[in-house]
Amino acid sequence: EAYSIDAATGALTLLDRREVGADPVALAVHPAGTVLATADATGGSYTSISLDADGSFGWREETFVPYRGQAGPTRPADLIAVMRPSGTSFLYADAAAGSFGGFSYFGSRIQGGMAGPAMLPGAGPSAMTVPPRGDALYILNELTSSVALSPMTTSSLGYPMHQAPLAASNEPSGRGGRSLLASPDGRFLYASHRSDPSLPNADRIVRFGIDPIDAQLTRVGVTTTGVDGMVSMVLDPSGRWVYAVNHDGDSIVQFTIDAVSGELVPTGHTVSTRLPIGMVITP
Repeated sequence: EAYSIDAATGALTLLDRREVGADPVALAVHPAGTVLATADATGGSYTSISLDADGSFGWREETFVPYRGQAGPTRPADLIAVMRPSGTSFLYADAAAGSFGGFSYFGSRIQGGMAGPAMLPGAGPSAMTVPPRGDALYILNELTSSVALSPMTTSSLGYPMHQAPLAASNEPSGRGGRSLLASPDGRFLYASHRSDPSLPNADRIVRFGIDPIDAQLTRVGVTTTGVDGMVSMVLDPSGRWVYAVNHDGDSIVQFTIDAVSGELVPTGHTVSTRLPIGMVITP
């Protein structure tokens, strides 16, 4: 689905709806707002679809199968993808194959490749993001309940290092979620986390501070209000609002970002929608 955003309030209005790809499970938009790329669970493919000026879906749709040149049988729904802030790379991870890498973007087409090393075994990567500085790739690992840092250049990805745990030392480790994003100023990283389901406020967003020198992470706080089975977080282009997509809660909840602490504060604006799984915003 495509939504327009009210410039004053951030409220969402349905704009367009289209069946695209083969079971898309991850979305990324080119910084120019001209292309939407999806990672598709069925067949292990990627789909690229053009976007019109008003944000609705365009006519061009192409499918890519980058895995060793073969589509293979049905892939599990653990493909993740992110667009580099510069718009020059579409980065992906295939948890089933235990690898990650990227592809160069030329106009509306994915071409070439960025080779990446093998992922940490048994980590279960579920989300990725690149902060504005552009020299680091953060990987949210569901099974180890941690965030890994992978150094990045224009042509290569380094081995994942610096594992930052999502849980505090006195909490159950739980599981990592499926959403990760950086604040517009590059000072904070936000990761979804599910602690022990028997505990109150088990669903949460963990906030990390990003070191300005080496990009390492320090856990600084959590947000639990407005988080209910969240599967995705999205930052609007103005940097004013974050939207939490709550699959279990049948809702999309809006937050503001505190300019000093980076804390996510609910605005009280909520959209009801059935079992949402993802959301992207065009620039």
